[in-house]
Amino acid sequence: MKDPRSYLGLHTVSMLREVIRKWWQVDIGFAAASGHLSDHSWGRPEPVPPAGNDFCRIMLGSKAGRRRCLSSVREIHRLLRPGTRSHGRLLHSCHLGLQMAAAPVYARGQYRGFVFACGFSSRELSRTRITRLRGAVLDILSGKNTLPGERVPVLGREDIERLKDLLVYGAGEMAAFEEELARRETTSLHDTRVPFESVVQRSPNMADVLARLKKVSHSSTPILLVGEQGTGKQVLTRTVAASGPRRTSPFVVFAGSPDALTTETKLFGQVRGGPLGKVGVLESTRGGTVYLHPGAWMIPTVQVKLLRLLQEETLVPVGSDRPVEANVRLLFGLKRDPEAEVAEGRLRRDLADWLAPYRVDIPPLRERQEDIGPLADLFIRQYTSGGKPPARLHPESLSLLQRYHWPGNATELKEEIRSLLALSPKDTVLPPEHVSLRIRESAGGTSQALAQALNDTQDLKQAVEILERQIIHEGLIRTRGNKSHLARQLRISRSNLIKKLSKYGLGKKLPLDK
Repeated sequence: MKDPRSYLGLHTVSMLREVIRKWWQVDIGFAAASGHLSDHSWGRPEPVPPAGNDFCRIMLGSKAGRRRCLSSVREIHRLLRPGTRSHGRLLHSCHLGLQMAAAPVYARGQYRGFVFACGFSSRELSRTRITRLRGAVLDILSGKNTLPGERVPVLGREDIERLKDLLVYGAGEMAAFEEELARRETTSLHDTRVPFESVVQRSPNMADVLARLKKVSHSSTPILLVGEQGTGKQVLTRTVAASGPRRTSPFVVFAGSPDALTTETKLFGQVRGGPLGKVGVLESTRGGTVYLHPGAWMIPTVQVKLLRLLQEETLVPVGSDRPVEANVRLLFGLKRDPEAEVAEGRLRRDLADWLAPYRVDIPPLRERQEDIGPLADLFIRQYTSGGKPPARLHPESLSLLQRYHWPGNATELKEEIRSLLALSPKDTVLPPEHVSLRIRESAGGTSQALAQALNDTQDLKQAVEILERQIIHEGLIRTRGNKSHLARQLRISRSNLIKKLSKYGLGKKLPLDK
Protein backbone atom coordinates (compact mmCIF):
# COMPACT_ATOMS: atom_id res chain seq x y z
CA MET A 1 0.00 0.00 0.00
CA LYS A 2 1.14 3.51 -0.71
CA ASP A 3 1.55 6.15 1.98
CA PRO A 4 -1.88 6.42 3.68
CA ARG A 5 -1.98 10.07 2.67
CA SER A 6 -2.44 8.90 -0.94
CA TYR A 7 -5.93 7.73 -0.05
CA LEU A 8 -7.14 10.47 2.27
CA GLY A 9 -7.73 12.85 -0.64
CA LEU A 10 -10.07 10.40 -2.39
CA HIS A 11 -13.53 11.84 -2.00
CA THR A 12 -15.03 8.38 -1.42
CA VAL A 13 -12.63 7.67 1.46
CA SER A 14 -12.83 11.12 3.02
CA MET A 15 -16.63 11.06 2.94
CA LEU A 16 -16.60 7.51 4.30
CA ARG A 17 -14.57 8.76 7.26
CA GLU A 18 -17.04 11.58 7.83
CA VAL A 19 -19.99 9.18 7.82
CA ILE A 20 -18.35 6.87 10.36
CA ARG A 21 -17.45 9.82 12.59
CA LYS A 22 -20.96 11.24 12.38
CA TRP A 23 -22.79 7.99 13.02
CA TRP A 24 -20.58 6.40 15.66
CA GLN A 25 -17.90 8.96 16.71
CA VAL A 26 -15.28 6.48 15.48
CA ASP A 27 -12.35 7.26 13.18
CA ILE A 28 -10.61 4.99 10.68
CA GLY A 29 -6.90 4.32 10.22
CA PHE A 30 -4.63 2.82 7.60
CA ALA A 31 -1.81 0.32 7.93
CA ALA A 32 0.65 -0.78 5.27
CA ALA A 33 1.41 -4.39 4.32
CA SER A 34 4.20 -4.37 6.92
CA GLY A 35 1.68 -3.63 9.68
CA HIS A 36 3.25 -0.26 10.44
CA LEU A 37 1.48 3.08 10.55
CA SER A 38 2.90 6.48 9.74
CA ASP A 39 2.14 9.65 11.67
CA HIS A 40 -0.60 10.21 9.11
CA SER A 41 -2.31 6.91 9.80
CA TRP A 42 -5.31 8.57 11.42
CA GLY A 43 -5.54 11.16 8.71
CA ARG A 44 -3.59 14.20 9.95
CA PRO A 45 0.00 15.11 10.77
CA GLU A 46 -0.77 14.57 14.45
CA PRO A 47 -2.41 11.29 15.57
CA VAL A 48 -6.17 11.73 15.81
CA PRO A 49 -7.85 9.13 18.04
CA PRO A 50 -11.47 8.05 17.67
CA ALA A 51 -13.47 11.23 18.15
CA GLY A 52 -15.88 9.89 20.76
CA ASN A 53 -13.49 7.93 23.01
CA ASP A 54 -11.80 9.85 25.85
CA PHE A 55 -9.66 6.86 26.85
CA CYS A 56 -8.20 6.45 23.36
CA ARG A 57 -7.64 10.18 23.08
CA ILE A 58 -5.36 10.36 26.08
CA MET A 59 -3.63 7.07 25.17
CA LEU A 60 -2.66 8.30 21.73
CA GLY A 61 -1.49 11.58 23.21
CA SER A 62 1.45 9.91 24.96
CA LYS A 63 4.36 7.82 23.67
CA ALA A 64 3.69 4.92 26.03
CA GLY A 65 0.02 4.80 25.19
CA ARG A 66 0.64 5.09 21.47
CA ARG A 67 3.04 2.14 21.59
CA ARG A 68 0.31 0.02 23.17
CA CYS A 69 -2.21 1.11 20.52
CA LEU A 70 0.23 0.31 17.71
CA SER A 71 0.83 -3.13 19.18
CA SER A 72 -2.93 -3.77 18.86
CA VAL A 73 -2.80 -2.67 15.21
CA ARG A 74 0.09 -5.05 14.57
CA GLU A 75 -1.97 -7.84 16.10
CA ILE A 76 -4.66 -7.10 13.48
CA HIS A 77 -1.95 -7.33 10.83
CA ARG A 78 -0.85 -10.71 12.18
CA LEU A 79 -4.40 -12.01 11.85
CA LEU A 80 -5.02 -10.57 8.36
CA ARG A 81 -1.72 -11.15 6.59
CA PRO A 82 -1.56 -13.79 3.81
CA GLY A 83 -1.33 -17.37 5.03
CA THR A 84 -3.78 -16.87 7.88
CA ARG A 85 -7.37 -18.01 7.98
CA SER A 86 -8.80 -14.48 8.08
CA HIS A 87 -9.14 -13.23 4.52
CA GLY A 88 -12.12 -10.92 4.97
CA ARG A 89 -13.36 -8.41 7.49
CA LEU A 90 -12.32 -8.94 11.08
CA LEU A 91 -13.51 -7.98 14.57
CA HIS A 92 -10.90 -8.03 17.34
CA SER A 93 -10.18 -6.57 20.79
CA CYS A 94 -7.45 -4.03 21.53
CA HIS A 95 -5.14 -3.97 24.58
CA LEU A 96 -7.85 -2.14 26.59
CA GLY A 97 -10.52 -4.69 25.68
CA LEU A 98 -12.28 -2.30 23.29
CA GLN A 99 -13.36 -3.40 19.83
CA MET A 100 -11.44 -3.03 16.57
CA ALA A 101 -12.88 -3.75 13.10
CA ALA A 102 -10.67 -4.19 10.03
CA ALA A 103 -10.78 -5.11 6.34
CA PRO A 104 -7.74 -6.11 4.22
CA VAL A 105 -6.79 -4.41 0.97
CA TYR A 106 -5.82 -6.70 -1.89
CA ALA A 107 -4.68 -5.11 -5.17
CA ARG A 108 -3.41 -7.04 -8.20
CA GLY A 109 -3.67 -10.22 -6.13
CA GLN A 110 -1.29 -8.99 -3.45
CA TYR A 111 -1.89 -7.99 0.16
CA ARG A 112 -1.37 -4.21 0.45
CA GLY A 113 -2.43 -3.56 4.04
CA PHE A 114 -5.70 -2.92 5.82
CA VAL A 115 -8.16 -0.25 6.86
CA PHE A 116 -9.50 -0.35 10.42
CA ALA A 117 -11.72 1.39 12.97
CA CYS A 118 -11.12 1.11 16.71
CA GLY A 119 -12.09 2.36 20.15
CA PHE A 120 -15.73 1.29 20.45
CA SER A 121 -17.63 -1.18 22.59
CA SER A 122 -20.14 -3.80 21.52
CA ARG A 123 -22.26 -3.30 24.65
CA GLU A 124 -23.04 -0.64 27.24
CA LEU A 125 -20.22 -0.16 29.73
CA SER A 126 -21.04 -0.76 33.37
CA ARG A 127 -19.61 1.38 36.14
CA THR A 128 -17.29 -1.48 37.05
CA ARG A 129 -15.89 -1.71 33.51
CA ILE A 130 -15.39 2.06 33.32
CA THR A 131 -13.40 1.87 36.57
CA ARG A 132 -11.25 -0.93 35.13
CA LEU A 133 -10.63 1.09 31.98
CA ARG A 134 -9.56 4.10 34.03
CA GLY A 135 -7.20 1.95 36.07
CA ALA A 136 -5.67 0.33 32.99
CA VAL A 137 -5.06 3.69 31.32
CA LEU A 138 -3.58 5.28 34.46
CA ASP A 139 -1.27 2.29 34.92
CA ILE A 140 0.09 2.76 31.42
CA LEU A 141 0.33 6.54 31.75
CA SER A 142 2.33 6.75 34.93
CA GLY A 143 2.19 10.21 36.44
CA LYS A 144 -1.40 10.83 35.34
CA ASN A 145 -3.94 11.11 38.13
CA THR A 146 -7.07 12.12 36.26
CA LEU A 147 -8.73 11.59 32.88
CA PRO A 148 -10.57 14.26 30.86
CA GLY A 149 -13.71 12.12 30.45
CA GLU A 150 -15.19 8.65 30.26
CA ARG A 151 -16.91 8.57 26.85
CA VAL A 152 -16.81 5.35 24.84
CA PRO A 153 -18.87 4.86 21.62
CA VAL A 154 -21.27 1.93 21.88
CA LEU A 155 -22.29 0.06 18.70
CA GLY A 156 -24.96 -2.61 18.60
CA ARG A 157 -24.69 -5.77 16.52
CA GLU A 158 -26.31 -4.19 13.44
CA ASP A 159 -24.12 -1.09 13.73
CA ILE A 160 -20.97 -3.22 13.90
CA GLU A 161 -22.01 -5.19 10.83
CA ARG A 162 -22.68 -1.94 8.99
CA LEU A 163 -19.32 -0.55 10.09
CA LYS A 164 -17.52 -3.66 8.82
CA ASP A 165 -19.37 -3.40 5.49
CA LEU A 166 -18.24 0.22 5.13
CA LEU A 167 -14.66 -0.75 5.89
CA VAL A 168 -14.83 -3.46 3.22
CA TYR A 169 -16.18 -0.86 0.80
CA GLY A 170 -13.37 1.55 1.69
CA ALA A 171 -10.79 -1.22 1.23
CA GLY A 172 -12.26 -1.93 -2.20
CA GLU A 173 -11.97 1.72 -3.21
CA MET A 174 -8.35 1.84 -2.06
CA ALA A 175 -7.56 -1.36 -3.95
CA ALA A 176 -9.16 0.01 -7.12
CA PHE A 177 -7.16 3.21 -6.75
CA GLU A 178 -3.94 1.26 -6.18
CA GLU A 179 -4.57 -0.95 -9.21
CA GLU A 180 -5.28 2.05 -11.40
CA LEU A 181 -2.08 3.76 -10.25
CA ALA A 182 -0.09 0.58 -10.84
CA ARG A 183 -1.56 0.19 -14.31
CA ARG A 184 -0.70 3.75 -15.25
CA GLU A 185 2.75 3.55 -13.72
CA THR A 186 3.35 0.38 -15.74
CA THR A 187 2.13 2.14 -18.87
CA SER A 188 4.47 5.04 -18.16
CA LEU A 189 7.43 2.63 -18.20
CA HIS A 190 6.79 1.80 -21.84
CA ASP A 191 7.77 4.13 -24.65
CA THR A 192 4.40 5.90 -24.80
CA ARG A 193 5.89 9.32 -24.18
CA VAL A 194 7.99 11.01 -26.80
CA PRO A 195 10.95 13.24 -25.88
CA PHE A 196 11.19 16.58 -27.69
CA GLU A 197 14.25 15.46 -29.62
CA SER A 198 12.28 12.57 -31.18
CA VAL A 199 9.53 14.74 -32.65
CA VAL A 200 10.00 15.49 -36.36
CA GLN A 201 10.67 19.22 -36.55
CA ARG A 202 12.70 19.91 -39.68
CA SER A 203 10.26 22.61 -40.80
CA PRO A 204 10.76 26.05 -39.14
CA ASN A 205 7.14 26.45 -38.00
CA MET A 206 7.11 23.04 -36.29
CA ALA A 207 10.44 23.81 -34.65
CA ASP A 208 8.88 27.00 -33.24
CA VAL A 209 5.99 24.97 -31.79
CA LEU A 210 8.40 22.54 -30.11
CA ALA A 211 10.47 25.39 -28.70
CA ARG A 212 7.41 26.97 -27.10
CA LEU A 213 6.15 23.67 -25.69
CA LYS A 214 9.58 22.93 -24.27
CA LYS A 215 9.49 26.20 -22.31
CA VAL A 216 6.10 25.53 -20.71
CA SER A 217 6.60 21.80 -20.12
CA HIS A 218 8.48 22.44 -16.87
CA SER A 219 5.49 24.18 -15.29
CA SER A 220 2.01 22.98 -14.34
CA THR A 221 0.08 25.48 -16.46
CA PRO A 222 -2.65 24.18 -18.77
CA ILE A 223 -1.98 24.05 -22.52
CA LEU A 224 -4.52 24.45 -25.33
CA LEU A 225 -3.33 22.66 -28.47
CA VAL A 226 -5.23 23.87 -31.55
CA GLY A 227 -4.80 21.97 -34.79
CA GLU A 228 -6.61 20.02 -37.48
CA GLN A 229 -7.30 16.34 -37.02
CA GLY A 230 -4.19 14.25 -37.57
CA THR A 231 -1.65 17.02 -36.86
CA GLY A 232 -0.17 15.13 -33.89
CA LYS A 233 -1.74 16.82 -30.86
CA GLN A 234 -1.69 13.60 -28.84
CA VAL A 235 1.96 12.95 -29.67
CA LEU A 236 2.83 16.46 -28.49
CA THR A 237 0.93 16.00 -25.23
CA ARG A 238 2.95 12.85 -24.56
CA THR A 239 6.06 14.91 -25.22
CA VAL A 240 4.98 17.51 -22.68
CA ALA A 241 4.11 14.79 -20.14
CA ALA A 242 7.57 13.25 -20.59
CA SER A 243 9.23 16.50 -19.51
CA GLY A 244 9.19 18.54 -16.35
CA PRO A 245 8.37 17.65 -12.74
CA ARG A 246 5.42 15.35 -13.60
CA ARG A 247 7.29 13.04 -15.99
CA THR A 248 7.25 10.11 -13.52
CA SER A 249 3.54 10.55 -12.73
CA PRO A 250 0.60 9.03 -14.62
CA PHE A 251 -0.35 10.36 -18.06
CA VAL A 252 -3.91 9.72 -19.24
CA VAL A 253 -5.63 10.44 -22.56
CA PHE A 254 -9.34 11.05 -21.95
CA ALA A 255 -11.52 10.58 -25.04
CA GLY A 256 -14.92 10.96 -23.36
CA SER A 257 -18.16 9.20 -24.26
CA PRO A 258 -21.12 9.89 -26.59
CA ASP A 259 -23.27 10.39 -23.49
CA ALA A 260 -22.70 13.73 -21.70
CA LEU A 261 -23.47 12.44 -18.21
CA THR A 262 -21.22 9.41 -18.67
CA THR A 263 -18.37 11.68 -19.77
CA GLU A 264 -18.85 13.95 -16.76
CA THR A 265 -19.00 10.99 -14.38
CA LYS A 266 -15.87 9.34 -15.79
CA LEU A 267 -13.97 12.60 -15.61
CA PHE A 268 -15.06 13.94 -12.20
CA GLY A 269 -16.30 10.83 -10.40
CA GLN A 270 -19.70 10.23 -8.87
CA VAL A 271 -21.28 10.12 -5.43
CA ARG A 272 -24.00 7.48 -5.39
CA GLY A 273 -26.65 7.17 -2.74
CA GLY A 274 -25.12 9.87 -0.57
CA PRO A 275 -21.53 9.54 0.61
CA LEU A 276 -20.34 6.56 -1.42
CA GLY A 277 -19.24 6.81 -5.03
CA LYS A 278 -16.59 6.24 -7.67
CA VAL A 279 -13.33 8.03 -8.31
CA GLY A 280 -13.00 9.94 -11.59
CA VAL A 281 -10.03 10.20 -13.95
CA LEU A 282 -9.01 13.66 -12.74
CA GLU A 283 -8.87 12.54 -9.11
CA SER A 284 -7.18 9.20 -9.73
CA THR A 285 -4.46 10.85 -11.83
CA ARG A 286 -3.23 12.72 -8.78
CA GLY A 287 0.04 14.51 -9.49
CA GLY A 288 -0.05 13.51 -13.16
CA THR A 289 -1.22 14.89 -16.51
CA VAL A 290 -4.53 14.42 -18.35
CA TYR A 291 -4.98 15.17 -22.05
CA LEU A 292 -8.59 16.00 -22.91
CA HIS A 293 -9.21 14.83 -26.45
CA PRO A 294 -11.09 17.28 -28.74
CA GLY A 295 -14.79 16.85 -28.11
CA ALA A 296 -14.34 15.19 -24.71
CA TRP A 297 -14.50 18.50 -22.83
CA MET A 298 -16.92 20.59 -24.92
CA ILE A 299 -19.97 19.57 -22.87
CA PRO A 300 -21.35 22.69 -21.09
CA THR A 301 -21.49 21.15 -17.60
CA VAL A 302 -17.97 19.77 -18.03
CA GLN A 303 -16.67 23.17 -19.09
CA VAL A 304 -18.07 24.79 -15.94
CA LYS A 305 -16.31 22.26 -13.72
CA LEU A 306 -13.07 22.47 -15.69
CA LEU A 307 -13.01 26.23 -15.27
CA ARG A 308 -13.44 25.79 -11.52
CA LEU A 309 -10.62 23.25 -11.51
CA LEU A 310 -8.35 25.70 -13.34
CA GLN A 311 -9.24 28.58 -11.03
CA GLU A 312 -9.45 26.86 -7.63
CA GLU A 313 -7.69 23.50 -8.17
CA THR A 314 -10.76 21.68 -6.86
CA LEU A 315 -13.39 19.50 -8.50
CA VAL A 316 -16.93 18.47 -7.57
CA PRO A 317 -18.02 14.86 -8.25
CA VAL A 318 -21.38 14.23 -9.88
CA GLY A 319 -24.10 14.15 -7.22
CA SER A 320 -22.06 16.09 -4.66
CA ASP A 321 -21.71 19.73 -3.63
CA ARG A 322 -18.50 19.16 -1.70
CA PRO A 323 -15.29 20.23 -3.50
CA VAL A 324 -12.32 17.85 -3.60
CA GLU A 325 -8.72 18.96 -4.05
CA ALA A 326 -7.24 17.96 -7.40
CA ASN A 327 -3.56 18.08 -8.28
CA VAL A 328 -3.50 17.42 -12.01
CA ARG A 329 -2.21 19.19 -15.10
CA LEU A 330 -4.71 19.64 -17.94
CA LEU A 331 -3.83 19.61 -21.64
CA PHE A 332 -6.71 20.54 -23.96
CA GLY A 333 -7.08 19.52 -27.60
CA LEU A 334 -9.15 21.55 -30.08
CA LYS A 335 -9.57 21.08 -33.84
CA ARG A 336 -10.85 24.57 -34.67
CA ASP A 337 -10.10 28.13 -33.71
CA PRO A 338 -11.51 28.83 -30.20
CA GLU A 339 -13.20 32.02 -31.39
CA ALA A 340 -15.16 30.04 -33.96
CA GLU A 341 -16.24 27.60 -31.24
CA VAL A 342 -17.31 30.51 -29.01
CA ALA A 343 -19.26 32.12 -31.85
CA GLU A 344 -21.17 28.88 -32.43
CA GLY A 345 -21.95 28.51 -28.72
CA ARG A 346 -19.90 25.33 -28.23
CA LEU A 347 -17.18 26.88 -26.08
CA ARG A 348 -17.79 29.12 -23.06
CA ARG A 349 -16.31 32.59 -23.38
CA ASP A 350 -14.88 32.59 -19.84
CA LEU A 351 -13.10 29.25 -20.40
CA ALA A 352 -11.78 30.39 -23.80
CA ASP A 353 -10.39 33.58 -22.22
CA TRP A 354 -8.77 31.58 -19.41
CA LEU A 355 -7.01 29.28 -21.89
CA ALA A 356 -6.07 31.99 -24.42
CA PRO A 357 -2.60 32.74 -22.92
CA TYR A 358 -1.72 29.04 -23.08
CA ARG A 359 -2.75 28.46 -26.69
CA VAL A 360 -0.34 26.68 -29.05
CA ASP A 361 -1.26 26.31 -32.75
CA ILE A 362 -0.11 23.12 -34.50
CA PRO A 363 0.59 23.67 -38.22
CA PRO A 364 -1.04 21.28 -40.72
CA LEU A 365 1.17 18.94 -42.70
CA ARG A 366 0.73 20.97 -45.91
CA GLU A 367 2.66 23.76 -44.16
CA ARG A 368 5.43 21.36 -43.09
CA GLN A 369 6.76 20.13 -46.43
CA GLU A 370 10.24 19.60 -44.97
CA ASP A 371 8.77 17.12 -42.45
CA ILE A 372 7.04 14.83 -44.96
CA GLY A 373 10.17 12.83 -45.79
CA PRO A 374 11.28 12.25 -42.17
CA LEU A 375 7.71 11.40 -41.15
CA ALA A 376 7.43 8.89 -43.99
CA ASP A 377 10.70 7.27 -42.93
CA LEU A 378 9.44 7.12 -39.34
CA PHE A 379 6.21 5.38 -40.39
CA ILE A 380 8.15 2.94 -42.61
CA ARG A 381 10.27 1.95 -39.59
CA GLN A 382 7.15 1.54 -37.45
CA TYR A 383 5.58 -0.82 -40.00
CA THR A 384 8.78 -2.81 -40.55
CA SER A 385 9.19 -5.86 -38.32
CA GLY A 386 11.12 -9.07 -38.06
CA GLY A 387 14.53 -7.42 -38.12
CA LYS A 388 14.25 -6.64 -41.84
CA PRO A 389 15.94 -3.48 -43.14
CA PRO A 390 13.33 -0.78 -43.74
CA ALA A 391 12.38 0.14 -47.28
CA ARG A 392 12.89 3.63 -48.65
CA LEU A 393 10.88 5.91 -50.88
CA HIS A 394 11.80 6.32 -54.53
CA PRO A 395 12.73 9.99 -55.15
CA GLU A 396 9.71 10.39 -57.44
CA SER A 397 7.45 8.83 -54.76
CA LEU A 398 8.73 11.35 -52.22
CA SER A 399 8.19 14.16 -54.71
CA LEU A 400 4.57 13.09 -55.19
CA LEU A 401 4.01 13.01 -51.42
CA GLN A 402 5.53 16.45 -50.99
CA ARG A 403 3.28 17.97 -53.68
CA TYR A 404 0.09 16.60 -52.12
CA HIS A 405 -2.02 18.83 -49.81
CA TRP A 406 -2.73 16.15 -47.09
CA PRO A 407 -6.21 17.06 -45.78
CA GLY A 408 -5.86 14.22 -43.26
CA ASN A 409 -2.39 15.42 -42.19
CA ALA A 410 0.07 12.96 -40.62
CA THR A 411 -2.66 10.35 -40.04
CA GLU A 412 -3.37 10.22 -43.77
CA LEU A 413 0.37 10.04 -44.55
CA LYS A 414 0.76 7.10 -42.18
CA GLU A 415 -2.06 5.22 -43.93
CA GLU A 416 -0.50 5.96 -47.33
CA ILE A 417 2.81 4.49 -46.17
CA ARG A 418 0.98 1.39 -44.93
CA SER A 419 -0.61 0.96 -48.38
CA LEU A 420 2.71 1.46 -50.13
CA LEU A 421 4.34 -1.24 -48.02
CA ALA A 422 1.41 -3.60 -48.60
CA LEU A 423 1.71 -3.16 -52.37
CA SER A 424 5.50 -3.58 -52.33
CA PRO A 425 6.13 -6.33 -49.74
CA LYS A 426 9.44 -7.44 -51.27
CA ASP A 427 10.67 -4.12 -52.66
CA THR A 428 13.43 -2.19 -50.95
CA VAL A 429 12.39 0.96 -52.83
CA LEU A 430 8.73 2.06 -52.84
CA PRO A 431 7.96 2.97 -56.48
CA PRO A 432 5.86 5.97 -57.58
CA GLU A 433 3.37 3.79 -59.48
CA HIS A 434 2.19 2.36 -56.16
CA VAL A 435 1.37 5.79 -54.77
CA SER A 436 -2.41 6.29 -54.50
CA LEU A 437 -4.15 7.67 -57.56
CA ARG A 438 -5.63 10.64 -55.70
CA ILE A 439 -2.12 11.72 -54.69
CA ARG A 440 -0.69 11.24 -58.16
CA GLU A 441 -3.59 13.12 -59.73
CA SER A 442 -3.28 15.96 -57.24
CA ALA A 443 0.47 16.14 -57.86
CA GLY A 444 0.13 15.82 -61.64
CA GLY A 445 1.67 12.34 -61.69
CA THR A 446 -1.17 10.54 -63.48
CA SER A 447 -1.59 13.01 -66.31
CA GLN A 448 2.19 13.09 -66.86
CA ALA A 449 2.38 9.29 -66.99
CA LEU A 450 -0.53 9.09 -69.43
CA ALA A 451 0.91 11.83 -71.62
CA GLN A 452 4.26 10.06 -71.65
CA ALA A 453 2.55 6.80 -72.64
CA LEU A 454 0.75 8.55 -75.50
CA ASN A 455 3.96 10.14 -76.68
CA ASP A 456 5.74 6.80 -76.56
CA THR A 457 3.10 4.71 -78.30
CA GLN A 458 0.86 7.08 -80.28
CA ASP A 459 -1.60 4.21 -79.77
CA LEU A 460 -5.03 5.04 -78.33
CA LYS A 461 -5.71 1.43 -77.33
CA GLN A 462 -2.50 1.22 -75.33
CA ALA A 463 -3.21 4.59 -73.69
CA VAL A 464 -6.69 3.40 -72.68
CA GLU A 465 -5.19 0.20 -71.27
CA ILE A 466 -2.71 2.25 -69.22
CA LEU A 467 -5.54 4.32 -67.83
CA GLU A 468 -7.64 1.20 -67.13
CA ARG A 469 -4.73 -0.39 -65.31
CA GLN A 470 -4.33 2.73 -63.17
CA ILE A 471 -8.03 2.78 -62.29
CA ILE A 472 -8.01 -0.89 -61.29
CA HIS A 473 -4.77 -0.48 -59.37
CA GLU A 474 -6.19 2.45 -57.39
CA GLY A 475 -9.39 0.49 -56.76
CA LEU A 476 -7.41 -2.40 -55.32
CA ILE A 477 -5.75 0.00 -52.90
CA ARG A 478 -9.07 1.62 -52.00
CA THR A 479 -10.83 -1.72 -51.38
CA ARG A 480 -7.74 -3.34 -49.85
CA GLY A 481 -7.78 -6.08 -52.48
CA ASN A 482 -11.47 -7.01 -52.18
CA LYS A 483 -12.29 -8.12 -55.76
CA SER A 484 -16.03 -8.44 -55.22
CA HIS A 485 -16.28 -4.95 -53.78
CA LEU A 486 -14.14 -3.47 -56.56
CA ALA A 487 -16.14 -5.24 -59.29
CA ARG A 488 -19.34 -3.68 -57.93
CA GLN A 489 -17.71 -0.24 -57.89
CA LEU A 490 -16.46 -0.62 -61.48
CA ARG A 491 -19.83 -2.09 -62.58
CA ILE A 492 -18.24 -5.15 -64.14
CA SER A 493 -18.48 -8.83 -63.25
CA ARG A 494 -16.01 -10.37 -60.83
CA SER A 495 -14.83 -12.84 -63.48
CA ASN A 496 -14.17 -9.96 -65.89
CA LEU A 497 -12.18 -8.16 -63.18
CA ILE A 498 -10.06 -11.26 -62.52
CA LYS A 499 -9.25 -11.46 -66.24
CA LYS A 500 -8.13 -7.83 -66.25
CA LEU A 501 -6.03 -8.38 -63.13
CA SER A 502 -4.28 -11.24 -64.87
CA LYS A 503 -3.88 -9.18 -68.05
CA TYR A 504 -2.25 -6.27 -66.26
CA GLY A 505 -0.21 -8.34 -63.83
CA LEU A 506 -2.00 -6.98 -60.77
CA GLY A 507 -3.35 -10.22 -59.35
CA LYS A 508 -0.23 -11.22 -57.42
CA LYS A 509 0.86 -7.80 -56.19
CA LEU A 510 -1.56 -7.46 -53.28
CA PRO A 511 -1.01 -9.47 -50.06
CA LEU A 512 -4.48 -8.24 -49.05
CA ASP A 513 -6.04 -10.05 -52.03
CA LYS A 514 -9.44 -11.57 -51.31
